[in-house]
Amino acid sequence: MLHGHTIITKRLSLRPFMETDITDDYISWLNDPDINQFLESRFTKQTEASVKEWINNTNLSNHRMLFGIFRNNIHIGNFTFYMIDKKHRCLRVGITIGRKECHKQGIANEVLEAAVRYVFKKMKFNRIEAGVYDKNIVSEKLFKKVGFSKEAVFEEIVKYKKNYINMYLYVLLRKNYNYNPSFIEHYSVIEG
Repeated sequence: MLHGHTIITKRLSLRPFMETDITDDYISWLNDPDINQFLESRFTKQTEASVKEWINNTNLSNHRMLFGIFRNNIHIGNFTFYMIDKKHRCLRVGITIGRKECHKQGIANEVLEAAVRYVFKKMKFNRIEAGVYDKNIVSEKLFKKVGFSKEAVFEEIVKYKKNYINMYLYVLLRKNYNYNPSFIEHYSVIEG
């Protein structure tokens, strides 16, 4: 769903990700086993055509919103809202930081905190969910740090390498959200 909103944090600009944002670097992240090991895109070699198709389909969907994460106007990752349910005011979120040099800098924390504020304050939703693979320790720590709690375990629901593993459902309700200013010192939404 094209939304026209740009979220500004101290270090980042989070804006609609469009076909014109596709680069060779982006396609290479999607094919890099270190980056895509927890992404569904890992099952298919990604090409410019397949990425364009996915972006266009996502932007046309009423149940998905795709944001590019930009630092100094350089694309460093994406986050997606998906399974958007406007009736029940609930959605899921996924985050990927594709540029390896941007890992371990607190960027995912900053993005998730901004996304949570956007969902609760701007969209007026009540519930945010995240599906986290059992082996994705970094994501588990991230969601816990921002206030999500583990609500469910889906046993052996995803194939990871050669085995079936569990996926955890992490949830944050609006009533349980406590804004942590240490994650974001500056936050604004620009409508355009």
